Amino acid sequence: MNFDFGYKSVQGKRHDVNQDTIGVMADTDEGTQYEVPVFVVADGLGGYAGGEVASDIAVNKLVDYVKQHQQSPAGQLVDGIRDANRSVRSNQQAEARLNKMQTTVVAAALTPQVLYVANIGDSRAYLIRDHDTIEQITDDHSLKAELERRGVQAGRLTRSQITRAIGYDDEIEIDVFEPAWQPGDTLILCSDGLWSEVTESQIRETVLSQPPGAAAESLVESVKRRGAPDDISIIIVKYKA
Repeated sequence: MNFDFGYKSVQGKRHDVNQDTIGVMADTDEGTQYEVPVFVVADGLGGYAGGEVASDIAVNKLVDYVKQHQQSPAGQLVDGIRDANRSVRSNQQAEARLNKMQTTVVAAALTPQVLYVANIGDSRAYLIRDHDTIEQITDDHSLKAELERRGVQAGRLTRSQITRAIGYDDEIEIDVFEPAWQPGDTLILCSDGLWSEVTESQIRETVLSQPPGAAAESLVESVKRRGAPDDISIIIVKYKA
């Protein structure tokens, strides 16, 4: 499987530290090779102390789990996220300052014909099909999004009211999606600091006109020009022929 990828993560003006964490488990120039590449974006929830700790734990636990367990890609992602949740919950109990820390996660495992995506929270995965249309793969786990999916007017509710997250409870519900993908497709993983500030058409146009690393840089710079109140993270993976 031949692909290019790029990523970028920067701190927003609202926070003292970047509460987002990115994880990349892909072949390197140093010779490290992975049968199933995995990419992760986690966004520590800003309303509580330790968001950056929660996102860091989540990404590292998930990546470590995938490296150490041989099972289906979907199973690796789901069980890895559950393992991350156990670790975050344990750290909540161990340190009072962190007792409410939580984080979103969106993760993707790449195989030649199927893209495995798992998410909890409102960090998103998008797929650009064959250099053409862009579609959101994941569903946001926020009160506003869930009401809108039921056809209920959300009124003045904000997107920040998250209904699912790592660290929220001992038992968590994780969504899994398995879209087909093929050469010419592009995967985008991002935190809400990016998707809340740029349109899907802007993401599509930028990603299709530049290599992954440059596109990630351009989209982050676009958000920064708008003021960038929240932390911004994005991973772009282009499936090459």
